[in-house]
Amino acid sequence: MANSPSGESLITRLVRILSTLDSGHPPLTATAVARLADLPVATVHRLVAELSAIGWLVKDEQGRIGLGLDLWELAHRARSPYTHLLTIARPAMQEVQRVVGQNTQLGVLTADGDDVLYLECYSGEGSVENAATTATRLPAYRSSAGHAIVAFADRAMREGFIADWEPSLPGLRHRLAGVRTSGHAVVEGMMHPDTAGVSVPVREPGLEVVAALSVVVPRDPAVIAAVIRPLTEGAERITAALRADALAALNEREGRSAAQPS
Repeated sequence: MANSPSGESLITRLVRILSTLDSGHPPLTATAVARLADLPVATVHRLVAELSAIGWLVKDEQGRIGLGLDLWELAHRARSPYTHLLTIARPAMQEVQRVVGQNTQLGVLTADGDDVLYLECYSGEGSVENAATTATRLPAYRSSAGHAIVAFADRAMREGFIADWEPSLPGLRHRLAGVRTSGHAVVEGMMHPDTAGVSVPVREPGLEVVAALSVVVPRDPAVIAAVIRPLTEGAERITAALRADALAALNEREGRSAAQPS
């Protein structure tokens, strides 16, 4: 890849541009994108023009830049473990949403272990305020989903997480130990003083925790206690569906192999 005078690759510059176009910022001009991405304005204009030509970006009449339809289509059609996980999880998520009637969401831990990325979020009429929306990140140490995933991670990862974040959340080690004992995580008043997050781990066929099924509800002990059972049952249904899907895929591969002439 061609490098800039600073030594950055083309891919790195493209990622820096695309990273400015999230819902956390208003629609931006090329000049504003250049400032946020710390790139020369001329470079941003050139790369934006190239990305617009292939449909990955669009510009409105005021010159403000947004994601293009072709990039949206690629992101939604591409095969990835996360879209597959979400497809399998949706029926159970919808049932939890129907029973609980509040915010329901599925989150995974980011590669660096610092944040939870929410793959999909549902809310109903009258739902309490929720800091998470689809495709947003929240700090793992402040979210019940982060606690539900990290509590069941391998020891080295868990210890590193505690070392990094217990200064910001005293008692984090004790919290995670409690999650391992109870099988669910509850974080109250961390994102909003009047709400609580409740999360249960979702396991893949090898029993590794790959996600957390969560609800955000009023900060009321009775409400929190009432959602644990449907939430746990929902997570168990997702885990069972993942195992069934993996078994079906294995049987299909073995069937194709047996059908091949020796």
